[in-house]
Amino acid sequence: NRATLSTAYAYNGYSAAYEGCANARVQFNFNPPYDSYNAFKYQISGTAINGVDYQHIPDSIIVPIGATSASVNIVPIADNLTEGSETMVISLVDACTQQPYTQASITINDTQHVSISAGKLQLCANESTVLTATGTVSYSWTPAAGLSTTNTAQTTATPSGTQTYVVTGTTGACVSTASVTLEQRNMLV
Repeated sequence: NRATLSTAYAYNGYSAAYEGCANARVQFNFNPPYDSYNAFKYQISGTAINGVDYQHIPDSIIVPIGATSASVNIVPIADNLTEGSETMVISLVDACTQQPYTQASITINDTQHVSISAGKLQLCANESTVLTATGTVSYSWTPAAGLSTTNTAQTTATPSGTQTYVVTGTTGACVSTASVTLEQRNMLV
């Protein structure tokens, strides 16, 4: 029997795991199921280091009799280092040829923190500016007054006076906030 591999992330719509925020898993699929107890040895590679960038995983998995699948959880470690995206790869190797016949790759991104940029910080009466949040997967803006939307990365702000806007950014289990104050000035000509 040969196994196939697939990947899954902890949150729907995610295409990466995030340090300290969102995990992933590699699933081993068996068809037909094994009729005897089996241990699958696999190779671990990639730019992410086992036990350093993600919690240590062994180089084999035990497959119980009758199982159609088994999985290995990939839990990224929040190390507070800016490393950029890293990958971890699990490859299954043919026992006869010693060549990989299938593999699964997990992308691990750094811990995410939200930040804001504003087109302008000082506005005239009835003037608008674009606020842009970056750094996380989803966003929520408050207060809603004067904003075109409250649940997107970019919104247009038209405050009725000086106003501080707060954005809450979420990536998996990690939440961060940032704020920006827009000052309305009465300019006389």
